[in-house]
Amino acid sequence: MIEVHDVCKQFHSGKKIIHAVRNVSFHLRRGEILGIIGESGSGKSTLGRMLVRLETPTSGKIIFQGQPLHAASRDQIQMIFQDPFASLNPRMTVETILKEPSVIHKQKPRVDELLDLVGLPKNAKHRFPHEFSGGQRQRIGIARAIALNPLFIVCDEPTSALDMSIRAQILSLLQQLQKDLQLTYIFISHDLASVKQIATQIAVMHEGTFVEMSETHRLFTHPQHTYTQTLLDLFRN
Repeated sequence: MIEVHDVCKQFHSGKKIIHAVRNVSFHLRRGEILGIIGESGSGKSTLGRMLVRLETPTSGKIIFQGQPLHAASRDQIQMIFQDPFASLNPRMTVETILKEPSVIHKQKPRVDELLDLVGLPKNAKHRFPHEFSGGQRQRIGIARAIALNPLFIVCDEPTSALDMSIRAQILSLLQQLQKDLQLTYIFISHDLASVKQIATQIAVMHEGTFVEMSETHRLFTHPQHTYTQTLLDLFRN
């Protein structure tokens, strides 16, 4: 479904060049979930933003469904953001938020269906984001992400702002939607427990590059890179 070939991203800060992503390559087939783990500043979110065209690679190429990413239909690729409050317009009702993607792409809105899919009551559509808990707001963000029936979703730290019990509910919801809607995910997180639960394979990112990529069980039982071993030691302790 998606192919990433030697992708790099540089940012300029005065005369200094920051290498946020360095020569990252991977292939992801439909229905797979790739977890990307690493410390803050490792380049995870920058890579995710390139995959949804919020950032443009400095070099390298990204292929989606056999064609360059820039030529792909925008309704096929979506993103779930880390902060559900900051990513929702506080002046819009839930109904308007969920209708907006369909209106822009000239599709039939399906607000009630979306609310049902993410476990919210139909009367939630008349309320504003500030009237919901953090977990409920993230459900609204997820509903917006699936509004156009996408094939591929980048989940950028979607549970990091939530407490432990709500985090488990959101992970379970994402897993159920992935099965029911045949979605493909990139799941970005620094929380190894969440990644272990949801991902079919994991890439470990350090200083802008993938230092290891493996099937989930194998990575947790037989890590190859010293950085991966360090992350797992911290996780177990």
